[in-house]
Amino acid sequence: MYEIGDLFLLNGLSDEKKEAAKRQATVRNFTKDEIIYDHSRFERALGLFLEGKGVAMTAGAEKKSFGEGDVFGAAALFGAGDTYISRIVAKTNCTVAFLPEESVRELIRDDPVCAENYIKFLSDRIRYLNGKIAHFTCGDAQERVERYIRDNSDDGILRVKNMAEAARLVGLSRSQFYAALEKLEKEKIIRKDGKKLILEEK
Repeated sequence: MYEIGDLFLLNGLSDEKKEAAKRQATVRNFTKDEIIYDHSRFERALGLFLEGKGVAMTAGAEKKSFGEGDVFGAAALFGAGDTYISRIVAKTNCTVAFLPEESVRELIRDDPVCAENYIKFLSDRIRYLNGKIAHFTCGDAQERVERYIRDNSDDGILRVKNMAEAARLVGLSRSQFYAALEKLEKEKIIRKDGKKLILEEK
């Protein structure tokens, strides 16, 4: 089981500061399929999966999987609006720790090492998002759909609950999206199994 002291934000900090952060965190248990965060129901806190698995859903599509040690909630901190971008759902029974915004703020103010840890974390996120933007603004429809599947698949499988929303996320019309899927299937790059898009080449 992961520990709160292993949170990226606390790397290099003293045991005393790690213990203080542990006392400030709230630990909650979630059952399988329970909503952890939703558009209008979330906490202004960094969430850390201590045990179990979860998934982020956007527009009906599974966007990101979470396991022990994975972090979410940064988009809810420091001046965020009244809504959260994704819905995070427990895929298994899981245990999650929440470190509130005020505790994050105090850690950053009090320790430059912690501030550097947070800047590095955000920089990695920016690089990741820049890569996403580059993927969805270049190439033809087939290339964009293939990149979307590869970037969002879990072990080579992308489960899509709403194809129209998936097409919108890629920046294509529904007909363009389906045409691209058909080409990818003909070229044996993917195969469809209901709402699952399975990569033949991993």
